[in-house]
Amino acid sequence: NLHINEEEKDFQGLFGCTYNENALIKNIQLSDSYIIGQNHIGGIVGNNQANITGDTHNSIIVNNSTIIGNEQVGGIIGSNNNDIQIDYCKSIDCCISGKSDVGGIVGFNRSGNISMCVNKSLVTSYSRIVGGVVGNNRNGHISKSHNSGDIKNTGFNSGGIAGLNNGSIEYCYNEGEISGLEMVAGIAGSSSFGSIKFTKNQGKIQGNKFVGGISGHILSESSKIEFSTNNAHIQGQLYVGGITGFCLNGIINATSNTASIDGFDFVGGIVGKSDNGIISNNFNSNEVNGQNFIGPISGDSFKNEFSLTNYSSSTN
Repeated sequence: NLHINEEEKDFQGLFGCTYNENALIKNIQLSDSYIIGQNHIGGIVGNNQANITGDTHNSIIVNNSTIIGNEQVGGIIGSNNNDIQIDYCKSIDCCISGKSDVGGIVGFNRSGNISMCVNKSLVTSYSRIVGGVVGNNRNGHISKSHNSGDIKNTGFNSGGIAGLNNGSIEYCYNEGEISGLEMVAGIAGSSSFGSIKFTKNQGKIQGNKFVGGISGHILSESSKIEFSTNNAHIQGQLYVGGITGFCLNGIINATSNTASIDGFDFVGGIVGKSDNGIISNNFNSNEVNGQNFIGPISGDSFKNEFSLTNYSSSTN
């Protein structure tokens, strides 16, 4: 058991900081603990520059613990600031909470490679940027990881894998229920400059604005969502889509939606609204319900390149 109650102090965890990228942390399990601090707060490391790794039989596990901070708060790592490997980490039956950059595994990930990680904990934020695996993924890579914990946020950027993705996410899936105010989705709340491939959402999504099964919105020519599927109900108000609520200049390719979509304005089976996007090879098979600007593929579009291979079997 580890008990830390330092509400005004940064860099709290089993290890407050690690400084060497040649260092290695492995085969650690932490249970029935609480860690309370200010910024850079994690179950294992507050601020990390070391490789943290396990294997199929010896994962890094934080179990049945409470981790609370302000910014950059994670079940395993508060903040990760190097191009290093983090794999086989699990957060199970924990309560992880903070203001911003809050994640079930890593709160803030700068350039790190995260793979084979699992979150089964409740992750909450009362402001912005919260995710089941990573809160804020900045130029990092997340792969082969999944979330089954609920994600609750009273503010912006809520995602089953990442709250904010400006890196890459692939071969990941979400089963947790995701709720927030704006930019709410099963994989990434927002993927402004990021790439998402081979992902799946199985958890219910509820928000107000920019709500999607995979990403709340994508906002640049470098933003892509490909080979991804939504299989769970999406509920929102403005800019609501089975894959993404809003697409600006991005690419949506080879995606599918099989669940019902409910919204008010700009509601689509694949994308709620798209400006200057490339929308191709997508499939919707369920109903789309709204009041204004609704469609089986896109609720509304402007100067888009649409492929003739987009298809919907919905009659809405």
